[in-house]
Amino acid sequence: MTSVLIAKERNMKKRMALKSIMTLVTILGLSACASQRHDLHDAGVKSEMGVEMAFKRDLPSNHISTHVDYGIIQAAGFVDDETQLHKVANIMSSHADQYKVINNVKVLQVHDNTKDEKHLAKAVNKQLNAKRFPTKDIGVQVRNGHVILSGFINRHVDINDMTNTVATLPGVKTVDNYVLYKQKNYSIA
Repeated sequence: MTSVLIAKERNMKKRMALKSIMTLVTILGLSACASQRHDLHDAGVKSEMGVEMAFKRDLPSNHISTHVDYGIIQAAGFVDDETQLHKVANIMSSHADQYKVINNVKVLQVHDNTKDEKHLAKAVNKQLNAKRFPTKDIGVQVRNGHVILSGFINRHVDINDMTNTVATLPGVKTVDNYVLYKQKNYSIA
């Protein structure tokens, strides 16, 4: 009789352990799904903002980087005048009920050749990449020798070193670095 009770107790412990493991697997799976849903939602909001900016009349959307990460929307770049700045602010404010909005867009009229700006932006990306900064997550906007860096990165880097690296390039007059650390999955590596 005792051996039957011991066997039943072992089976019950095994079932409880199995249920605990299944519950843990389910929780981890749901967390991963929630994270992916959040990433998809952020990507959708970023795309939506890009489309809104592209279709706004007289808005130089190719001079504005938008980044979305876990409850934060960041826009950075250049516009020609206060009217355009207001248009960007309106687009961003339409998401203010769901996101913290950071608007780092500046008014600076174009003086340089667009070809020169593109060349300098490529040089900035190349230099950051050579120094092993996470360039795929960094937006680079250039106008008249002024550089704006923006975006969310998921590993620790020296932000001042990034700024100084860009400032040493020929043709760069100023650097505004608005790069932020990602809110989730942040790790020091």
